[in-house]
Amino acid sequence: MKLLCISASNVKKQGVNSASTRIANLIKDQVLARQGEAVVEVLALMDHELKPCVMCGACAEDDRCIYDDAFNLIYDKMARADGIFVVCPHYAPIPSKLMMVLEKLEEVFYVRYCMQQAKSFPLVKKPIGIVAHGGAAGDYDEYYRERLLTPLVQVFGAVQMDVVSVDEENKGVVFGVRGYTQEDGTLFPGMDHDWEEIGRRLFVLTERLLERVALWQTAN
Repeated sequence: MKLLCISASNVKKQGVNSASTRIANLIKDQVLARQGEAVVEVLALMDHELKPCVMCGACAEDDRCIYDDAFNLIYDKMARADGIFVVCPHYAPIPSKLMMVLEKLEEVFYVRYCMQQAKSFPLVKKPIGIVAHGGAAGDYDEYYRERLLTPLVQVFGAVQMDVVSVDEENKGVVFGVRGYTQEDGTLFPGMDHDWEEIGRRLFVLTERLLERVALWQTAN
């Protein structure tokens, strides 16, 4: 089993300590605790210089963007994975690098659709688990669900990926922060996450995705 966990954080200064990347690594640990033979790669978009889609249609030839090697690398990893997680922080609302990936996924799928080859798109029916989180403290789950999770569910659904539900009402996991900290000499406040609660929420998503991946592997 090969899984890809994408961190959509743009906070390059934080690197592996960004909340999104820490969450991605927590998911990796949870997967490996259940499936020790799995291969789980954490891919941080902050490490890649992506370019926006110009809708040129050149990807019709081989699904590759003639302007963007970074996207080609990410797309190849998504295509080869048996299942995918995306961890997305709330910015405005979706981080720019993830938006560039989403633009190009939709363009590649649309080009295939126009060529009557949509069923051959390699992400069709591939399981994907989505984590949408933000920096607001308090009861902001519904806000993040509406403003961030729902648009991501719609985009991945539009390219016919299998978006994993955690229960009958929720596709994916959302959460904010427990509170804030302030360190001398810093402009922005630190964010205090309830990692125990986050782990509990991720546990359910991880379990559901592993179940879907098993079905995906059987069907393919």
